[in-house]
Amino acid sequence: MKLYIFSVIFILVNFGTFAETLSDSLLCNKATMQKGDITSWDTSNQFRFEYVMEAKKRGLDCSVDKIKIDINTDFLEDDELCYRATYQIQKQINWDTSNENRKEYVKAAKKRGLECGISKSTSKLGNLDYKVVCYEATELVNDTFVWDNNKLDYVKEAKRRGLDCEVKNTKVNTIAKVKKPNPTTNTSNVKTKKPSPSTTSSNVKNKSANLKQDLKKNIFLNPNAYTDWIPNQNKNEMTGVENFYIFTNWASAKYPMSFPYNKTESLIGIACNKNSFWAYFNFTKAPNITNDETKDGYNKIITRIKFDDNLENIGLTQDWGSKSLFIENVNAFLKSIENTNEITLELSWYGNSSVYFRYFTEEALQAIKSLKYKCGY
Repeated sequence: MKLYIFSVIFILVNFGTFAETLSDSLLCNKATMQKGDITSWDTSNQFRFEYVMEAKKRGLDCSVDKIKIDINTDFLEDDELCYRATYQIQKQINWDTSNENRKEYVKAAKKRGLECGISKSTSKLGNLDYKVVCYEATELVNDTFVWDNNKLDYVKEAKRRGLDCEVKNTKVNTIAKVKKPNPTTNTSNVKTKKPSPSTTSSNVKNKSANLKQDLKKNIFLNPNAYTDWIPNQNKNEMTGVENFYIFTNWASAKYPMSFPYNKTESLIGIACNKNSFWAYFNFTKAPNITNDETKDGYNKIITRIKFDDNLENIGLTQDWGSKSLFIENVNAFLKSIENTNEITLELSWYGNSSVYFRYFTEEALQAIKSLKYKCGY
C-alpha cells in the first residue's frame, strides 16, 4: 500500500514538473478541450487536471468560454506555417488575411521574419485584397466574366498576380459593335405599343445590371467567401479538362497518435470539373485502417462522422497505398456539410484504436457555390 502511494506521488510530482516546462500555448492546448466553437477546461482525468492547475497558476485563461480564434503555431515548421499563411492562385503567392484564423498564421510567419515566397509589388494596387482587384478588373457580359478595358490598371495588377478572376479569355475585352438595322425594313409603318413604365428597356437594363453587380459582389467581395477554404485548380495535360478544388485547413488528430503516425494531418478536399463532383479526406501519411473490407484494388470502409452534433455513418474507399479516403455518396456529403461549422471523422487506425480528426468547415455553402460556378453547374 505504501509502495502504491509513493508511486502515485512520484508520478504526480514528475508530471507537474513536466507541465511547468511547457510553453503557454502548448500548455493551453493540453489543458483545454473543444466543444463546437467553445473552449473549456479539460478536467476529464488527473493528468489533464494537472495541466489546468498549471495554466491557472500562470494566470492563463486559454480562451476558455470564448469563441476559438487563437491558433497554436509554436510547433509548425517554417514551410508549413507559410503554407497556412498564404494562398496561391496560379503562380502568384499572397498573404491570406481572409479570416481571423488565417491572420494568426500570417502574424506568426511575419514574427519569424518569413517572406513565404511573397513577391513585393511597387504597384499602388499591390496592397489590395485579391477579391477587390478581381472585382474591379472584370465585368459581366452575357453572364461571362471578361476583363474591363476601362480599368486597365486593375487588369494589369490581376495579371501580375497571376489571377484569372473567373475570366475564360485572357485578352482584354473590346467593345462589341452594335448591329445596324436592315435598311430594307420599313419601320415607319410598324405600329408599336407604348411600353409600361415598369417594363421600359432602361428599367430592364438597370435591373439586369444590378443583378450582375450582386453576382460579382457575391463571388469576389463576399467577406465570408472561403472563410476556411483554400481554392486551387489544375488542368489535365492530356485531355485539357480543368479541375477545381477547395480544401479545409490541415487538421491534427484530436489525441496524439503512436509512431510512425504521430505527425499525421488531414484535410477535406472537394473537387469538380465539367463532368463530375468528388470529395475526399486526404492525409499526410497513408491511413492504415483496421475495420475495412478488401476489394479488388481498394478497401471499403464504413465509419462514423459528426456534422456538428449530428452523428451519421459514412462510406469511404481507399485505393491500395493511397493517402486519400474517397467519399462514396458525394451528394449526401455536400448536403450535410453545407451548413456545418465543424466535422469530426472517426477511424479505426492500426496501433491507435479509434482516431478522431476534426475539420473546421465554416462557410462551406459559399465555398461550394463558388466551386460549382467555376465548373459550370
